[in-house]
Amino acid sequence: MGLWQAPRVFMRTTMTVIFILLLGLAALLALVIGASLFEYHKSDAAGQGMATAFTFFEAIIMAVLLAALLSMSGLSGGLRGASGAVAMVLYAGTVSALFIAVRILEKLQPGDRFQSLLQLVAVVSPGLLILYSAWSFFPGVRERIPAVGANLGIGLPILVLSVAAWVVKGPGDAATAARQQAQMQAFAEAQRRDEALVAEIKALPAGSPLAAFLAYTEARPQETINSQIDVRGAALARMSQLPNRQAEAEALLNQSDTRVLRNLADLDLQMTPRLCAGARKSLNKAAEELKPPTPTTNFEESSLDPYTINIRWLLENQCDCKAEVEELEQTIRLYPDSFARKRTLDYLDFLQGKPSPYSRS
Repeated sequence: MGLWQAPRVFMRTTMTVIFILLLGLAALLALVIGASLFEYHKSDAAGQGMATAFTFFEAIIMAVLLAALLSMSGLSGGLRGASGAVAMVLYAGTVSALFIAVRILEKLQPGDRFQSLLQLVAVVSPGLLILYSAWSFFPGVRERIPAVGANLGIGLPILVLSVAAWVVKGPGDAATAARQQAQMQAFAEAQRRDEALVAEIKALPAGSPLAAFLAYTEARPQETINSQIDVRGAALARMSQLPNRQAEAEALLNQSDTRVLRNLADLDLQMTPRLCAGARKSLNKAAEELKPPTPTTNFEESSLDPYTINIRWLLENQCDCKAEVEELEQTIRLYPDSFARKRTLDYLDFLQGKPSPYSRS
């Protein structure tokens, strides 16, 4: 080898190493994007927002990597003539399809029409273009697979998937707009409903018993859309002004009325032996009500949330209800093991001052 060829060999080797590194990074990123898209809507709103933001950022990086790979393939001489034009078309189709898929998927709900197709587009299209760039960069691969074979075997599926993304864009956007319209209508209806409930609360006579307000404090878990009007707060505001609320709350608790127990800390009551005794009775009933309907029912923290702040209030106000709290723990242990179950048991231990709550197996 002549000395004049050494720089060319060095440059070619360096370019090959860089290309392989970028190729591996692009393939890894394609897998990450795919995993992110399949995990959409499996967390809370904040988690979903972060997931969509990261996925969009990953799509931008993917577009840059694909451009770099094809550019290096062109510099290496693998995209001459018509192949260069084909590569530009495939790149434009892949990137546009990727961003269309990501944008629509973040608005779709699990099981919606076109969800699986768009996930396929977002994962397979970049993957195929990565293969196309590898084919065009390495001379040995080009010798084994002619341009016609690469364009038909790799390029044609990319074009089909790209066209598919554009075809479903209209129906996907229409479905999203219809859902948003339905959600706005449902929110407006919830707003009107809760405004009517607050009006009912305000219309109750001054001498109304405590029990008349308790129904307004109950959560509505079956409703997926709630308004911004605090119906429970309006009911608690009226109840805290009732002159006989102490005696009425004690009487209801001794009747094992768990509705009072779920609002106990917000009623501005005094701790008395009778109140404590009634609260203990209600805790026993709550333990019965919270038992799993089947052995395989998963525990949901929201089922105990209305009680935890009131248990804390009872303990802080020197009501000895540890035996009843222990009964609640035994009820929760009936559920299958889960993170929510363990965290709730640890918190109940913490409320009771038990040592080392995080060592539970």
